[in-house]
Amino acid sequence: MILKKLLTPITNPYIGPITVSALLIGYLALFILPDMSHKNEVTKIEESSIAKVNKLKIIRSYYTSNVIGEVKKHTNLKINFDHKIDNTTIPLPATLLHDLSAILPQDGIKIKMFSSYPFPNRANRILDIYEKNALEYIEKNQNNVHTQLAIENGKEVLKVTVADVFYDQACVNCHNTRADTPKADWKIGDTRGVIQVTQPLKNGLMLSHDQTIRVLMLFIILISILGIHYMVISYKRQKEHTLAQDILEEEVTNRTKTLNQYKKALDYSAIVSKADSNGVITYVNDQFVELSGYSKEELIGNKHNIIRHPDMDKETFKEMWKTIKSKNAWKGQIKNRTKDGVTYYVATTIIPILDKNNKIEEFLAVRFLISDLIESKLIAERADIAKSTFLANMSHEIRTPLNAIIGFSQILSGSKELNIEQSKQATIIQTSANSLLSIINDILDLSKIENGNFQTNNDNTDLYFICEHVVELFSKKALEKDIKLIFNMDHKIPLCVQTDGARIRQVLSNLLGNAIKFTPNNKKISLNITIISSDTDKLNIRFEVIDTGIGISQEKQKDIFQPFTQVDNKTNRKYEGTGLGLSICTHIIESLHSNLKLKSELDKGSNFYFDLELDICDDEMFNKDYFVKNLNFTIANSDNDLYHYIKRYLNLFGNISTNNDLLESTIFICNEFDTDKSQLELERKNNPNTPKLILFENENNLRNLILKENEMAIALPFYASKVNDSLQELLNQSTNIKENVSDDVSVNFTGNILIAEDNDANQELISYILNDMGINFDIAQNGQKAVDLYKVNRYDLILMDINMPVLDGIEAFHIIRKYEQEKNISKTPIVALTANTTKGDKEKFLSIGMDDYLNKPINMDKLNYVFFKYLKQNNQILKYNKIVKSFENELDTTKISDKLDSAKIVSKLGVSENIANILINKFKKTILDDLSELEKYIKADDKENIKNKAHYIKNSCLNIGLEEICDLLQDIETKNENIDKITHIFKNIKNSIIKLV
Repeated sequence: MILKKLLTPITNPYIGPITVSALLIGYLALFILPDMSHKNEVTKIEESSIAKVNKLKIIRSYYTSNVIGEVKKHTNLKINFDHKIDNTTIPLPATLLHDLSAILPQDGIKIKMFSSYPFPNRANRILDIYEKNALEYIEKNQNNVHTQLAIENGKEVLKVTVADVFYDQACVNCHNTRADTPKADWKIGDTRGVIQVTQPLKNGLMLSHDQTIRVLMLFIILISILGIHYMVISYKRQKEHTLAQDILEEEVTNRTKTLNQYKKALDYSAIVSKADSNGVITYVNDQFVELSGYSKEELIGNKHNIIRHPDMDKETFKEMWKTIKSKNAWKGQIKNRTKDGVTYYVATTIIPILDKNNKIEEFLAVRFLISDLIESKLIAERADIAKSTFLANMSHEIRTPLNAIIGFSQILSGSKELNIEQSKQATIIQTSANSLLSIINDILDLSKIENGNFQTNNDNTDLYFICEHVVELFSKKALEKDIKLIFNMDHKIPLCVQTDGARIRQVLSNLLGNAIKFTPNNKKISLNITIISSDTDKLNIRFEVIDTGIGISQEKQKDIFQPFTQVDNKTNRKYEGTGLGLSICTHIIESLHSNLKLKSELDKGSNFYFDLELDICDDEMFNKDYFVKNLNFTIANSDNDLYHYIKRYLNLFGNISTNNDLLESTIFICNEFDTDKSQLELERKNNPNTPKLILFENENNLRNLILKENEMAIALPFYASKVNDSLQELLNQSTNIKENVSDDVSVNFTGNILIAEDNDANQELISYILNDMGINFDIAQNGQKAVDLYKVNRYDLILMDINMPVLDGIEAFHIIRKYEQEKNISKTPIVALTANTTKGDKEKFLSIGMDDYLNKPINMDKLNYVFFKYLKQNNQILKYNKIVKSFENELDTTKISDKLDSAKIVSKLGVSENIANILINKFKKTILDDLSELEKYIKADDKENIKNKAHYIKNSCLNIGLEEICDLLQDIETKNENIDKITHIFKNIKNSIIKLV
């Protein structure tokens, strides 16, 4: 293809011959003619030089024969080379020739005689390289001419050299008889030296007569060929033009027929109209007339607003006219009405028709009736709303009893009166309820994914806590199938990273649950969390769940991540499940900017894994200072898997030695022992006072062991907090070691609370919680009773359930606020308490004026946070600073901050307070100018600059923690709002920022 393009100038029938001719002429002019001219000039100079030398030789011969003989008759005259200094001397013939060669030449021509014989008058002459070369050549080739190019004074010259041969006996006799002759045996034909003629080269065009004729003939031939070629092409082109004209005329005729058919088809199927440049209708087809109910006479001459529905947004038509006036086509949906007032919808395309001067001449509008489609869309939207409402109601109805189950099981698990077995059973109840809650969440998550409302929230996260919680949750299930559950977490992972911890817990729970479900008894499952790469503030972590279960065939792997998909129907019947988990996990991981991947082989197991790039954070709430420190461990047997599983965690608490004789060790660890217990009994006998932590693969083995004083036993899975708890309990039992744990702390609140809750179980649960905290409270069965109680009592806080009989929570809230306004009393904080988790609920409740939001099942830390926020504390403990930090992101996002908080910037960016203050000062200095510039773009409706400037200001606000303003700027930047909406949003932003600065 490239070669073809390069050859186009040659192969093209129009410019090709000219190109070839130009190349030939150019080659002739640049190479052939200069070369011919050069050779001609050299030949001419050679001939001219030889002629000059011959003339000089003739002069010398004449001088020798006719002058020297006469002179010799006069004895008072001498013949010698020094005639210039002796008046009685005439020159020798050679001297005469030398003198004439210096006098006679003109036009830059030089003649020089030189010899290799040391004649007296030439003995001191120095020959240059050219002369040496010429002399050497002539001495060997007496009868030849030596020609040589040279550069003299920056010009090119030609040196022509010929031999100076004795051809006269008188000269031979003279040379042989002179006393100063270098040789006395000269004879006719000897070469006594050379004569060299130097002439400059003119390098002009010098052609012979024949050459000139040949060049002219070549030009005539080229011109003739070109003339004939273009005459043939012209003839062919004329024939082609004639044929093309005939074809074009036929094509125009056919196209006209076709266009008429198209017009007929368009008029038959579409609603067509034309309007002049002012929008006045000039043409309508029958479809337009039939649909609108107006006659052609009523339509033509009017504008299209004769059929426009009054509900149509005027902004739509402003945008339409702006588009078509700029000579662009406009597409959109328009709501119209017939002459009888019947509404209908059309999909419209309006195209500006331009005249030959590129000015708009008229507009063509093509419409298609889409009333049925719009109606279907409205029905689908209503169905979607109904589905969302159903899911919200279902969520509420199921979560309400679950709230009681989880809450009571939580209280029961924390009771000190339960033995270990009862405590475990209570935990199982709580775990099962959480599993049911997880199924509900799966269904709701799938609905959110389908509706495009699925979101993740990055926050400071403790991966250790999340992963350990997941492992603990599934360790009982693994134990039931005698599955060895191994948890390997890289201890180099920081304690605090930025991610959505809840979603990671959801994914790992699903993957681990599937692994246990599809792994046979007595097999092994590993949860590995390792660092792939890291730098100063980021790290890449791989999460993987590896099982030794049934595996997945290659052909099934591509579908396994689809909703409601399992390996096959047999698997579905055997293992049960909805088939939603992996699909939801896939969406979660994709929303975290990664991909869930699978490696699997049938009957050999599966490996589900994903990699996340996470920011490292530094937050005091993740401090692990409560871990025991500086312990010394001795391992009874390091040659076993259990030692390798736990080694990484022991390094967190102290030093490890495998020397069994190290008596000063604090903790002595031995692995699972044999049936006669000989190994353990030997250790007990040899080291009775040494604390022992005994490891097992299976928790069932714990029941067969009778623990003695200073002994603790744990089984797989191992993880940091589990080992820490066991070590602390072991240290508490030991009289040799002091416990290194901080005292528990608590906080007491005072105040009166009104609880509006219609569910009896939830009423009892919250009664337990508040009684245990020593807080006064009243409970109302419905919204009306809540209003009645409020009017006769004073409360510091109201927890308002949303879905209640008689009067729901929202209606009760409005009545209370109205009552406060009428009685001119201060507002009581009202917190929404609901089992609804539909997207937008929180924002909806906060937007109507509620002070906060709690969802069911109630999280105790979140409840404590709300109490900490609105109630008085008897003992304000530092512990609750962490709670405040933990739920900072759940503050009311509908209210924009009224001050710039350097502490918030320090917490958010991890910078010093000095830098935070610098950021604030810089923000104050520039923000008003930035706002003025944005306002200018808004007034000019310059959408591109509006978008760019909003993005710029958003980044400034992000640095100083103005998240709410950032959200508004994000709307301006990304949403295609009309200019009135943007102006309204901007006013809110500007007013809020002016208050800050």
